[in-house]
Amino acid sequence: MQYQSFLIKYAEIGTKGKNRYMFEDALIKQIRYALKSVEG
Repeated sequence: MQYQSFLIKYAEIGTKGKNRYMFEDALIKQIRYALKSVEG
């Protein structure tokens, strides 16, 4: 299956306080893991 776009939900991460970077890092890690199987 070929994908043309992806939807990434940032949601409540933007409302986090001083530890927001932890949630952003976790999101980035999950995005990279999910994109491993995508060519390009």
